[in-house]
Amino acid sequence: MAQIKELKTLNLDIDKGICEVNGRDISKSTSELKMEFSEDHWSLVITEDTVYTSDPRMLLSRD
Repeated sequence: MAQIKELKTLNLDIDKGICEVNGRDISKSTSELKMEFSEDHWSLVITEDTVYTSDPRMLLSRD
């Protein structure tokens, strides 16, 4: 089930590689971002990836 949260801010700086929603950095965890404006309201849908692994090499490289 999708979480619904209030959209307060979106900071997107392509040159610096910054993507923040409400002050939270989503630049490394987001694979898709969709923004719409309809009936005087903005909506933002993001798709984030979570990887589960037991490989310690992957756990060490998760910057």
